[in-house]
Amino acid sequence: MIKKKLYNIGVILFLTFIASAYYSTKLKHSYLNMGKDSPTLTHSTPLNERGSIKYITSKQDKNLKIFRIMIPAIFILSVIFLYKGGIPFNTRAGLDKKQ
Repeated sequence: MIKKKLYNIGVILFLTFIASAYYSTKLKHSYLNMGKDSPTLTHSTPLNERGSIKYITSKQDKNLKIFRIMIPAIFILSVIFLYKGGIPFNTRAGLDKKQ
């Protein structure tokens, strides 16, 4: 029963990881499109994307930093919960386990 709950939490966390990664990518691209080419008083933080530098606000940069910390943490937690929930990461898709 506990393993099933851990497995369900792991699946929910992994789906949250995928959704957060997708949303942060869309957010970064929208910030790139709205960014300024030269720094202003409000747009003073540089955002470098493949050699293209745009200037964004410090609030937008703070949002991106939160996602850069949150996404790997969610992924690590999901892997831990899935492992504790019973997904055999070190076997051939569970075929080696004896019933």
